[in-house]
Amino acid sequence: AEGQVWYNSTSGTFKTVLSVGVWASIPALNNVHSDAAGTGTNTAGLIIGGYSAPGTTSNNTEEWNGSTFSVGGALPFSRVQMGAGGPQTAAVAFAGFTAPPPPGATATVEYDGSSWTAGGSMSAGRTNLGSSGIQTAALAFGGAEASSPNPSNRTEEYDGSSWTAGGNLGTARYQLMGTGPGAQSIVENYDGSSWTAGTALPTAGGNQTRNGLSNTIMVAAGTPGPNDGTKCYTFDGSSWAQVASLASPRSSVAGAGSSAGSIIAGSSPF
Repeated sequence: AEGQVWYNSTSGTFKTVLSVGVWASIPALNNVHSDAAGTGTNTAGLIIGGYSAPGTTSNNTEEWNGSTFSVGGALPFSRVQMGAGGPQTAAVAFAGFTAPPPPGATATVEYDGSSWTAGGSMSAGRTNLGSSGIQTAALAFGGAEASSPNPSNRTEEYDGSSWTAGGNLGTARYQLMGTGPGAQSIVENYDGSSWTAGTALPTAGGNQTRNGLSNTIMVAAGTPGPNDGTKCYTFDGSSWAQVASLASPRSSVAGAGSSAGSIIAGSSPF
């Protein structure tokens, strides 16, 4: 039975039946967030910016403590489709745009658990980009650049004060993570200098959210449709495993956590 623990005297090991992951409802956000950025853990997460109404971007930040959302320090600007990384008390957010859609922004801001301060600017403004890492070692990759409406393969690395160029993606994409025009299933892995092809997602989808870092990654949601929008997967560094689906299709969500525990917050209500 689930939760049982026993000792195998032959092998000299303990055995247990692990619980099966499920999604459960949590209290609502204090504000509407669509196309927001998310980072942190499932007990100390951040939901950052996003649309608050059609064509209206928000500067709201919300903090999740494992049971409720509370309003955090406001961004110094209203922004949507940003990248983000790091824990709740040392987060970083960057790029995105302010409505109506102009070229992507280059601004970077850092969060100390209560307020945002300016960080180093990116070399190229981008929207709908992929992001990962922490405040002193963050990645920005793909997206749509100010100079072109087409997907980008550019990667930039942040050291806590400035951005430098990293290795280019093998496939230019936006609406990262791991997706792009035509709802792709392409996956690439970064070793600190270059990208290599990884195991493709079992189901292609757009507007997905990524929670976690390295081999504890979880991908969830996507563009609502008959074949995606609710599917969720975990990654062990080499292969994907499907886990419990969301109760209803959602897109343009933000997430925080890892495969050990995640939250999905916000959605497109428009």
